[in-house]
Amino acid sequence: MEQCIVRLWDLYIAPLSLLAVAILWLAWPALAHGPGGKGSPAFEAYEKGQLPGAFKGRRNPLDQTEETIVAGQRIYQENCVMCHGANAEGKGHMATMLDKRPADLRQMFRHFPDVDDYYRWIILEGGERFDLPMPGFEGLLTDTQVWQVVTWMQSGFPGAGTEVKDIMHHDHSQPDETGGGHMMERPHQPMMPQHQRAIKSLSTDDIAELRRGGGWGLAKAAELNGVPGPAHLLDLKDEIPLSRDQVAAITDLYEDMRRRAVRHGQRLIELEEDLDRHFRNGTITESILRQKLTAIGRARADLRYVHLATHLETPKILSDRQTARYNRLRGYASDDPCAAPPEGHDAEMWRKHNGCE
Repeated sequence: MEQCIVRLWDLYIAPLSLLAVAILWLAWPALAHGPGGKGSPAFEAYEKGQLPGAFKGRRNPLDQTEETIVAGQRIYQENCVMCHGANAEGKGHMATMLDKRPADLRQMFRHFPDVDDYYRWIILEGGERFDLPMPGFEGLLTDTQVWQVVTWMQSGFPGAGTEVKDIMHHDHSQPDETGGGHMMERPHQPMMPQHQRAIKSLSTDDIAELRRGGGWGLAKAAELNGVPGPAHLLDLKDEIPLSRDQVAAITDLYEDMRRRAVRHGQRLIELEEDLDRHFRNGTITESILRQKLTAIGRARADLRYVHLATHLETPKILSDRQTARYNRLRGYASDDPCAAPPEGHDAEMWRKHNGCE
């Protein structure tokens, strides 16, 4: 009997055990980097408490209303679908061109639906510091737009499944046969195709950002090299902290910047609209094209100068210590987790858990 059991083990059970081990070994990379992005260095940094102070603890303020969810899906389709795919599974058209596969957002939100501050951080700042292909959308998306797309994903990705090419050419008067053309019991409403824009080179979000004097991503040369901007300084005035006089001075700086940015932004919109009109009416010539592009380039440079020049003024108001504190809160300090344990963490335990000893 004992020999029979040994024989059964040798013939059947042991090979199956080895097969199971082999399957687990082959699947391990997918498990490590799959559901929930557990292998992502950005998410690992979040789990270790390395989220910049400006993002830490922020919660999604939006309710899952139909209007918010529809807006969130449109933002996803316009900005995210090419990499993350129509079904949000990391299989977009651009995915195969990237060194690292985009995150499977469905798995991520299934396992970690409530890490709101992480999602806001990775959307706005992207994954560049972690050598990830995820771009940052700060200056391109407003806070409200970020929360709208997060709300859409937290609500279960309703209406997902239509590729961008289908959005451009599909007859949306009929239900989508894939089941992805409906949302909240009504036909899917796609983003506005670029050829239907009032100004083809500017989205409605671009125009809104320019008209309100927003950054539009033009000050990154200063911001990402540690020279603070007034808007984020005011957001972090309590954490830095700033004195009442400093807040007043930075507020004046911000308001002056915003007034000038609105003026230059409106000028840029008008010039782009004029160029668009010449192409639309068939009146464009090489000389007109050269003239319009020169004017547009000058307007864009003037607008960028307003933002960057304002960054040059903030160090005059801050102490070196406050500037360093700002950069830590924004996540621009050393990437070495051992160099500066985040506030709220016991320094000794932090260094121990991060293998700094």
